[in-house]
Amino acid sequence: TEQTLAVTRAALKENSISHSVVGQELLTCVKSVHPGVSMWAFVQASDPTRIAADGDGCGAAMRAAPVGVIHRSSHIDKIVRDAYECSIPTHGGQSAICAAAALAAAVSASLDGYSRDEVFASAVAAAKEAEALRPQTRPCTIAASLATIYADLANRLPVTPEYIATHYFPITPETIVPLAISLALVTESAENTALIAANVGGDADSVASMGGAIAGALRPNTINDEWFEIVSSVNSDDVVAAAVSLVNLRQ
Repeated sequence: TEQTLAVTRAALKENSISHSVVGQELLTCVKSVHPGVSMWAFVQASDPTRIAADGDGCGAAMRAAPVGVIHRSSHIDKIVRDAYECSIPTHGGQSAICAAAALAAAVSASLDGYSRDEVFASAVAAAKEAEALRPQTRPCTIAASLATIYADLANRLPVTPEYIATHYFPITPETIVPLAISLALVTESAENTALIAANVGGDADSVASMGGAIAGALRPNTINDEWFEIVSSVNSDDVVAAAVSLVNLRQ
């Protein structure tokens, strides 16, 4: 949430997203900043203009939802461009950038009222377009992994935590974001996505937060209001106001 709001502030400053402005806002973040994560190296460098040469974790995708809010899904090129700008302060690897682009495209297509298959197609298209921005260093691309996981889970309804934990345990770049997107689309429920992710284990909070963002955009009525109020009271973030401001930029 903290990094997503940082990207939101960056977008509102210039009505667009640039990595240096995102970097300025990320330097104000204090959560999830500890040795072993990409944010730690970024904060230690203390350079908002820094461009990471590598890094394939899911941290960039976790803060990429605002990109999907400000751009309509018909503008895949803009979504990919801004997902890249959002990613590179901390994550420069192909998988990280493609995952951020896929996440943002899924959010955008969901807000546009697309069907789940259309949202999936938008996410894959963005991931594939982003592949040209960095060389492939992982054994499988995000687009390929997303296609595999979505096709499998869509044919295994209702999905169970046990099956997912056995086949797609979220612990690698190739599983975390593709699983989040796939869960959101096959359940079409923010609440169920979070519950399933929590019971799968692994990087459950990442899967739940990213999948919940997509499912919430796709089916707003599935957001658990009680959960939202509890989190809001703890974090003291005016997420609704930030979201409204972002929507006003949407084009």
